[in-house]
Amino acid sequence: MVNDTVSLQFLCEVQQDSIMSKGDFIKLDETTELMKISADKYRYNNPLFTKPTAKISDFNADIKLKVGNEYFKVHKAVLSEASVYFSAMFSHDMLEKDKDYIELKGISVGGFQVMLEYFYHGHITLVLDNVQHCLEASTFFHVEWLTKVCCDFMKRHLSVENCLQIIDLADAYHLTDLLDEMYCFIGLHASTLLDSGKLQQLSYQTLLQLLSADYYIDLPEELVLGLVVDWVNEDFQSRECDLEQLLMHIKFHLFLPEQLENIPKDLLNIGNTKQRVDNSKLLWDKPHNWSVLSTEISGRGGRNSLVLLSDWTMDKMHMIDLNNPYLHEEPLGLLEFDSLSDFVTLSTLNGFLYCLGGYDTHLKAQNSVLMYDPRLKIWIELSPMKHCRQSFPVVTMDRKLYALGGATLLPADEESGDDTLASLSQCECYDPETDSWSCIPPLPYGLTSHQACVLDGTIYVTGGVCEDRSEPVPIGYTYCWTPGDQVWTRKAPMLYRRQCHAMFTHQGNIYVIGGYTAGDLEDLSLGITSCLKNECYDPETDSWVELADTPKDFGEIGQAMAIMDGVAYFLGGSVGHRCLHEFHLDSGKFVEGAFCGKNLIQLTKLKAYYPKHVPSDASKLETNYNLSIGVDEKLHTIGSQLEVTE
Repeated sequence: MVNDTVSLQFLCEVQQDSIMSKGDFIKLDETTELMKISADKYRYNNPLFTKPTAKISDFNADIKLKVGNEYFKVHKAVLSEASVYFSAMFSHDMLEKDKDYIELKGISVGGFQVMLEYFYHGHITLVLDNVQHCLEASTFFHVEWLTKVCCDFMKRHLSVENCLQIIDLADAYHLTDLLDEMYCFIGLHASTLLDSGKLQQLSYQTLLQLLSADYYIDLPEELVLGLVVDWVNEDFQSRECDLEQLLMHIKFHLFLPEQLENIPKDLLNIGNTKQRVDNSKLLWDKPHNWSVLSTEISGRGGRNSLVLLSDWTMDKMHMIDLNNPYLHEEPLGLLEFDSLSDFVTLSTLNGFLYCLGGYDTHLKAQNSVLMYDPRLKIWIELSPMKHCRQSFPVVTMDRKLYALGGATLLPADEESGDDTLASLSQCECYDPETDSWSCIPPLPYGLTSHQACVLDGTIYVTGGVCEDRSEPVPIGYTYCWTPGDQVWTRKAPMLYRRQCHAMFTHQGNIYVIGGYTAGDLEDLSLGITSCLKNECYDPETDSWVELADTPKDFGEIGQAMAIMDGVAYFLGGSVGHRCLHEFHLDSGKFVEGAFCGKNLIQLTKLKAYYPKHVPSDASKLETNYNLSIGVDEKLHTIGSQLEVTE
């Protein structure tokens, strides 16, 4: 039980539910409804609660309880129904079973009164002054619903000022879910807490859990090291012994090269710190190799997210965590590259994002390759492709990237003087370990606006626009290639010709969704229109079958798609009004999605690093690492206290 001297100093402003109107119940789950009476006063109701006919202190009351200096006449049956604690007390062979008077020690009167309100009425009213006492009573008497709503109330009133007190409560009462929320909150507000000195007040176990578990911390890693140093210096005599263990959880691979060089020698001499720092320095010799080491060099708080990008600006990355759906924006910082292209092809490999090809402002195809590191929020320029290309797919297989076909701009010929847009059949493979490209067998002919995927070690290519003008536009052919083959093998064609479509695999089959097709497959003069027909390929039978049509009101469904948790997500609608539609793979049904932004062209899945919960201040969505105090100042404060052994 928590010491009576611990008291919560809540802020009266509610940070996380400002959109909830006063006087209306909102449903939190099947057993809980919430009404906001005022900023610091909430009523919680259990709609499944069966209200007893008995009333407190009526003539049928059969037990008198003393709590502190107060007396309560209540009913054994009511208390037994609501609490397993009282049920055991009054139902088994316990001394209290046949008594009509019991004194309950160590429980506050306020907390017991709130608990009785729930026992007899099925609802409670929580305010800043009684929530801790109610939590104390609910955990002591094993009333899970009360504990749940107390935790909800504290989450909604969480602030920088009271977070350390709440985490003490959560730890004292073993409230796992609330503890998780607290670690997320501390990580999100780490810079403010660090500047205020509150992080230095954390217990050792709390700090160790924050660093060792996979929580997002809104600090660059060199300031996380500074935090550890500050924490030790706060009480050096008693905390010095914890320093080595805490250093074990510093991710030195997240340091920049100059930061690694500036780590003081007295820290390097502790445990295996120097070896870990030296290994991190070696990583910077081959940054192109990071994607094949991603499990060894992870960041903090990474989770799979949908990533949406605009091709025209590429200035921001929009991320959505489907388990906690809100849109998080993060600057990309691509403008530093002169070779920045529009309509690049995106691919991901082990948590890193690759941007390949595209075209410049003169519509000239590019061969540039950039890798985005979501841990450090930096771009790495890699070896360019052998061929400039645009409108091409990229697939990953065996920790390598494969660029297939596309279009390129040929130099002007002497007769016309005009540049010519030509289709490429050339294909190539990128190996991150060597940062080099090598050629693989070309496609049977040049293709653009086609799509590709990998299934069981084989690359499949479908549709697109063929360089052979005798072929229809678009084509419906299917080709496949397995490493070691000298040529691409033709398979059964799709049921519907298409280009710029989505293509993915699920449970051994290949799915093709959306894209564009001829307005009339018999009369190509009618132009290109959205393809609402979808299909699935079985490589064992080399055959295609139709799937459900895309609903007409979904708008344009192109190549932008990503799969998460058995659902394929697509960008639909128009360029100025993008919606995130769904195709559920198990049921084969489409679900209309909500508006997700304007001018979004690209969609992929990426392990991203950003806050789990939306801050109350929207401006905090963009990470700001420009803190006023530098890591060097923090590190060197420990130098005068640590004994250095030469």
